[in-house]
Amino acid sequence: MARGEAPAPVGEMDDDGTGWTKTIWIPRIDQADIELMPDEEGMTKRMAIKERAITAGEQNLPAVKDQILDTTQMEICRNVFDGILLLNQFLAEQLNRAVEVASSQIPSSANLNRLRSRIDGAVDDVIESERRALTDLCATRLRADLNLRGFAARNDRLAPASIKDNLIVPFSTLALMFVIESLVNGFVLAEVSEQGVMGGAVIAGVISAVNIGLGLISGLIGWRNAFHVKLWRRIAGWALAGMILVAAFCFNLLVAHFREAAELMAAGDAAEISMAVLNENTIRHLSNAGAFGLSSPLAWGLFVLGMAIHVVATKEGYEDLTDPYWGYAPIARRARDASASYDEAFEAVRDRVREGVEQIEAEAHRAAQRAESAVQTVTDLKNLALQRRQEVLDSEDVWVVTGNALLKMYRDQNLRIRDKGPAYFDHYPSAEDYRTGTFGAGLRRSAQVESQEKVADRHLKALDDLITATSARAKDAADLADELHRIATGRIRALDGLLTREEEVITAAAMDRVKDDAESEAAA
Repeated sequence: MARGEAPAPVGEMDDDGTGWTKTIWIPRIDQADIELMPDEEGMTKRMAIKERAITAGEQNLPAVKDQILDTTQMEICRNVFDGILLLNQFLAEQLNRAVEVASSQIPSSANLNRLRSRIDGAVDDVIESERRALTDLCATRLRADLNLRGFAARNDRLAPASIKDNLIVPFSTLALMFVIESLVNGFVLAEVSEQGVMGGAVIAGVISAVNIGLGLISGLIGWRNAFHVKLWRRIAGWALAGMILVAAFCFNLLVAHFREAAELMAAGDAAEISMAVLNENTIRHLSNAGAFGLSSPLAWGLFVLGMAIHVVATKEGYEDLTDPYWGYAPIARRARDASASYDEAFEAVRDRVREGVEQIEAEAHRAAQRAESAVQTVTDLKNLALQRRQEVLDSEDVWVVTGNALLKMYRDQNLRIRDKGPAYFDHYPSAEDYRTGTFGAGLRRSAQVESQEKVADRHLKALDDLITATSARAKDAADLADELHRIATGRIRALDGLLTREEEVITAAAMDRVKDDAESEAAA
């Protein structure tokens, strides 16, 4: 970059609009830890320029014919040379650090290749890790299914079992019957109970619970065994159902007499109304009127209602709470649950494969984004480097101006003491003189500043190369993201077919295990 040609600034403008404050790595020169800018006043005092100029003038020095700078002027010029050298050393060091940072931004090609290989094995890895668990679940499913088929064959079951997962309706029916029967009984019994309404409700509830409970036992045990394939279970089922029906008939008839006796007590002028008296009156009423000697329509209605509720409760227990055939529902439920567990596990594998493939695809996308960001970072570093180099060139000019100002101060003060100085007092070193160290006669050219310049140029070239390399790697990362997206889409589309083939392999392995277990049990 030519002197005076400023690069595009990078960062954020100061509040006063005079400079750029935000940098990625390379600090501004006026923010550096080392002294890079000349201090004209400080140098004047430190070198005692005025005093030395006066002293030299009093001695008529430097001589008029001298062509070589005296000690004071040489010291001023060497300070300028050292400052310019320090600027270029600082720039070379900072550009070296910029190259190091830029180098660290390049995405690793190994990481990109690893993503490609990971997606190739994503499906196989998940299936392989879950193969044993899937085989165990499949074997459990096969055993449960074989048990169900065997049960159905031994018990002549042609239709599938009725598995009741939702018992809200039958339990609601039972609860409604319990409430209805309890309310019907509770109105009269509350009048003859020592505890009043609460006592009558408790007694009515017990009566209803016994009646419904007998029906449930009859349906759940008696009737479900009455149609069993085994003769002894059929006999036991019919016997239990018959006994419970007789018991329910007698119980509801007794409750009807109990209800009629309570009505008579509530309507009469009995001196004492209590449950003990009601029980005695019920027995007396049953003895005097006979089993079917009920005279109250309400009592007969209660008997009919009780038997109807008993029959409905029997029906609920027989076919609405579970399968009508004894033992069929639990075996069918185990088979269904085993199949559901296997299906859920396989679906979980499907989800894991899909998530794994999508995760790798997302990683590739993030890698592409990081690579694109790295290109911008390295480009910003290069722009900052150019900006700092221009600042160095501008700072060199400040050193030259300061150095010549100090030389002029020395010469002007010297000429005040004497009439005439050396001819070279009218000439001042140029920027190039200071950079090469040839600011006076007889001095050998120095390549120190130029050497640091070359180092800085190499670093700038390295930043250009890194921009190229990072851009190429970013393109590779973007291409890989596109490639992995295509691969991922294809793998997910082919997932169903692959899992179907894997399921066939797992099922075959599970069948072999079930067969081996059966042979082992037979041998034992």
